[in-house]
Amino acid sequence: MPLGALVANACVGRALERAVPSSAHPHLQRKAPSFTQRALSGQRLSSSAFAGRTWVVAFFANYCRPCHERFAALREASRQAPVIGVSLDEDIQVAATQAKTFGLPFAVILDPAHVVAGKFRVTTLPMAFVIDANNVVAWVADASVTREQFSLGLRRSLTDAGVRRK
Repeated sequence: MPLGALVANACVGRALERAVPSSAHPHLQRKAPSFTQRALSGQRLSSSAFAGRTWVVAFFANYCRPCHERFAALREASRQAPVIGVSLDEDIQVAATQAKTFGLPFAVILDPAHVVAGKFRVTTLPMAFVIDANNVVAWVADASVTREQFSLGLRRSLTDAGVRRK
């Protein structure tokens, strides 16, 4: 099933037969994929810039209402560690408006062709990964994780990775 169909199913709350549970994601406890993309601001962002640091990469789209519920936890996480948002929207204006509307304080890249999403094997939205200082995927949260579980899991995984609250 194409990513777009999986995303559409996840965002309207339908069960996903092919979705990979967070605990069984193929990147969990493995090296994180590398990428270099332009942020909405025009700045060139590379995953290699976070070498030696714990960071978060979160995938979302404007049409995905469950994604919006995760933004508060991502804003909080961005005070502890770098967060990169990856918008799967096709229109840069839509993505920029979403970032402004939800007050996202972190860089957002546009990935309409799902290049970065494909590298991370994103199967549902929302989906987030915590990458530790050794560039290993320490935690994955897919669409099955509730808002409360996401917030708690994100805080715990950052703490487990040695990131202190600011």
